[in-house]
Amino acid sequence: MKRNLLFLSIFLLLFSAFAKAYAQPVPVITTPDGSDQVCGDRVILNVANDPTFTYQWQQFNFSSMMYVNVGTNMSSIQVVDDMDGLERVRVIVTDAMGMTGTDEIDILFFNPPSIGVPIDLELCDRTIGDTPAQWNDGIANFNLNDNFNLILNGQNGMQFRVSYHTSMGDAENDIAEIMTPASYPSAGGETIWARVDNAGYGANPMQCFAVASFTLTVTPNPLSNTPPDLEVCDLDNDGFAPFILTDQNTAITGGNPLLNVSYHPTLIDAEQDTNERFDGYINNTIDVELFFARIEDPATGCFSTEQFQLIVLDTPMPNDTPDDYALCDFDGDGLEVFDLTSREMDVLGGL
Repeated sequence: MKRNLLFLSIFLLLFSAFAKAYAQPVPVITTPDGSDQVCGDRVILNVANDPTFTYQWQQFNFSSMMYVNVGTNMSSIQVVDDMDGLERVRVIVTDAMGMTGTDEIDILFFNPPSIGVPIDLELCDRTIGDTPAQWNDGIANFNLNDNFNLILNGQNGMQFRVSYHTSMGDAENDIAEIMTPASYPSAGGETIWARVDNAGYGANPMQCFAVASFTLTVTPNPLSNTPPDLEVCDLDNDGFAPFILTDQNTAITGGNPLLNVSYHPTLIDAEQDTNERFDGYINNTIDVELFFARIEDPATGCFSTEQFQLIVLDTPMPNDTPDDYALCDFDGDGLEVFDLTSREMDVLGGL
């Protein structure tokens, strides 16, 4: 009995050693990035290389529902998508003892994003709606999405994502995204990097992306001066009179012939370049009216504004029928000395 048990133990030990020595291969198919989702139309598949093994790669034909041999005696193979977006591949590995092992993988292929050519964005330092503190601060709020359609380049916005970054490295690594692209403050002289990827729609976004750049420029406002108030005499003293508004041009522009000046009754009108008034304008508010000039550089479209008052001055109205001034001629020569200043009160009529 003991002898039988001994033989059984030896047999089991030898069988176990033989089984360990000749266990069937267990191949594992891998991709370069470990993902079964591929950006593009081809990928390299690998299994562990053993010179004592033979390899048979097969690709599944979804039309015939059969596997087709595509490669032998290689531990790696390049698989090309046939435009349906899905490829099923398996490998059969055979060791020196004729034992085999298999592995299978489904690869999903995604079209790589393309990216269009964005335009450089330029804004004036002052834009409509800015507060006075912002008029000359050198900063403008850019809408980076003005380039959205150009960047997307006709691709489906539901399948591809556009993001904006302040450096190429941030765009390539998809970090530090600008979260308010519709209102991005900038002093200009800045390069923005746009990224297009299909993150969230399959494929590794760290591989399936494209980047492009554009610049931001803030253009300064034209230089202008605050003019003196414009005064005219009121010939009929009713508080209204015509004004030659262009008399202010030289004072406002400093004589710069490259600037255009227009005149407006309100600041909003001046900013929006509406309700322009011209020479001969009669004030709408009696005696004193606040008025605005818009100064525009036609080369850039940028503008500044100045304000001044239209002032109507009363015209003196003397007594046009003063009393006659008579003196006695004591020596009878027809000549006398008249003190005209003595008649000023009568001529002025109380002015």
